[in-house]
Amino acid sequence: MSVLSIGILSICLGLSCMAPINNTNDTTTEKTIEPQIIVQSESMSVTDSRAFTQLQIDIFPAPDGRIRAVVKNSFTLFPSIVSVALYVFTSPTYTTDITEMTQENYAYIHDLDMGKELIVDTSTNGEKKYWMAYMNYQVGNSQMYNGRSKVKLFNADGSIPPY
Repeated sequence: MSVLSIGILSICLGLSCMAPINNTNDTTTEKTIEPQIIVQSESMSVTDSRAFTQLQIDIFPAPDGRIRAVVKNSFTLFPSIVSVALYVFTSPTYTTDITEMTQENYAYIHDLDMGKELIVDTSTNGEKKYWMAYMNYQVGNSQMYNGRSKVKLFNADGSIPPY
């Protein structure tokens, strides 16, 4: 059978499915069935169907003497927009307070899909410092949340000092 014949046959079969079926054994008078039309009101409130989102944040050595901060969306239940801002902070002394640290880098993504990562690589500038990754995120239209990695000390070459 040629491609044209198969196409015409497909169209005919498709159209035959839409043809009305008359029951010839029915001796009663013809009945007209009114179509049902379902209309949703546009004033319905839309709620965030997200039940749960799990983000992981970490900071670790990257190639070429750089430090890598990563946020990974490891799980989102139901489709949602997960907006994430990732910041990299440093300090010459140990602290967990970002107001006492210096912002070194920043990245933003409007929708971090499940299984995807937001990555920021930052140079050590040849300095041994304490580093921390910090994130602000929002799921759908919910409130803003934040999270942070552990504060870690890295050498000037980006390696982890022995303890």
